[in-house]
Order: sequence, then structure tokens, then C-alpha cells
Amino acid sequence: MEIPRPEFIVLYNGEKDRPEMEILKLSDLFAKYDMEYPINLELTVRVYNINKGRNAEIARRCAILNGYAVFTAKVREYREAMSLEQAVDRATEECIRKYILVDYLQTHRKAVRNMLTTEWNLEDALRVRGEEAERRGEKRGRLEGKLEGKLEGKLEGEQEATRKFVNQMYQGGFTVEQIVKGFGLPEQEVKNILGL
Repeated sequence: MEIPRPEFIVLYNGEKDRPEMEILKLSDLFAKYDMEYPINLELTVRVYNINKGRNAEIARRCAILNGYAVFTAKVREYREAMSLEQAVDRATEECIRKYILVDYLQTHRKAVRNMLTTEWNLEDALRVRGEEAERRGEKRGRLEGKLEGKLEGKLEGEQEATRKFVNQMYQGGFTVEQIVKGFGLPEQEVKNILGL
């Protein structure tokens, strides 16, 4: 049985200068150590730089990608002189006026603004994940503490009942030996309860 050949493509629009097209291999990220066996898994990805002025053929053939490149370039241009929020708003208005991504920007203006002005980075993501894990841990700890407290309370209650029972039996005339034999309690425990 044959399956279609997969194609893995990344469209790059970051700010670092990258070539128009490059090939990345997953194995380049593997830990560097001597391997006894050859690599059993490889993934090759073609990365196309879609920033304005790059990959003219792709931009010519796909109006949406070209519009996205223009929009992104405008945001970066305006960002030099104003806040990010203002730059996104101004680029959105200009692109709509010039019929670039008109339908999308008109329909999703707020989502685009939120997406571009909400800064995300790995450090923040790890911090948030840590805070969530801490909250889950605290909740689990409280639940375990309640359960442990109930078990300790039950045990203390049973011990208190045993102490009362032994004292009542002793005051009622039973000997230590009778209490030990009759109720299966260790002799030293009975003596400790009675203070003997």
C-alpha cells in the first residue's frame, strides 16, 4: 500500500535576515553525543522567507501571502515611530484602504490586533505553566491534607476510645491480664494507658 508523500513547509516572516529558502533537519536539534546506531528518524522541512521583497514568485502567485507580507512590513515600519498598538491599527487602516487583505482585516480586525499586540515568549509560557502546576499542587496538597487529617483524626479517635475503654474496664474491676487477653491489646499499651 502506498501513502501520499508528505511535504513539510514553514513560512517564515520573522525579523531576522534569512535566505529566501532553506532546508532544516530535525536531526540538527538532536542531543550531540556519540550514537551507537544511526539516526532512525529524520524530518526535512523547507523554510520559505515570505517577508516583503522575498520570494517574489510566491508573492505573485498567492495574493494572501503577499498581502500578509505587506501588512507585516507596514506594522514594522510604523512601529519605529509609534506604539505597537498604534502601528497595528495604522497598518490595518492602510491595508484596507489599498484593498490588501480587506475581507480578513475588516472581519477579524480585533483578533489581528490582539494577536499582534499580545507578546508571547517562552519565559512567560514557562512561568504561567509553573503557576498552574503550583495551583494544581496546592489543590492536591489540600485534598491530601484533608484525607490525611481525616485518617489521623480517625486514628486519634480510635486511640481515645481505646483509652476510655481500658480505663472503664480497669475501674470496673478487670485486671491488666484480663484486658490484654480479652481484647487482644498489647500488655505494655494497656499499662501505658493506665499509667502503670
